[in-house]
Amino acid sequence: MRHIEHPVTPYLEMARLVHALDEELTVFESVPGWVGRAVAGVCSRRRYLALALGVAEGDLLSTMVRALRAP
Repeated sequence: MRHIEHPVTPYLEMARLVHALDEELTVFESVPGWVGRAVAGVCSRRRYLALALGVAEGDLLSTMVRALRAP
């Protein structure tokens, strides 16, 4: 996971960085006009999504199916 400390604008600059980092899980610590941090790349890889949901990567599919059946 990468942490970008310097201010990054959400208009094109953030997308350019996410693309340059090959959609790696990235936390932007300072986004002008936004309160708090922004996270990108959560859904770019199964392991990142599993990490975000707090489940093992092997349990991701069954977790998603259960969530879709009982929202």
